[in-house]
Amino acid sequence: MAGWVANTTIQVHVFASVLEGAITFTFDGKEPFTVKAGEIYHETPNEKMLAKNASASEGLKLIVFQVGTEG
Repeated sequence: MAGWVANTTIQVHVFASVLEGAITFTFDGKEPFTVKAGEIYHETPNEKMLAKNASASEGLKLIVFQVGTEG
């Protein structure tokens, strides 16, 4: 997923573990931060966020869990 970018707002809790590479997040009004392989991050519901692969040439692999109410 080299060069991959997502711009979204999700209505549930999101937990992501970076398996390979690094991902940079920017949440509305906050400084960007990077999560690297072996690290985990948590996103609270209804936060506007931009996420992108921290590398234009290296791949990114992560596992994402979304936790919310059913329906």
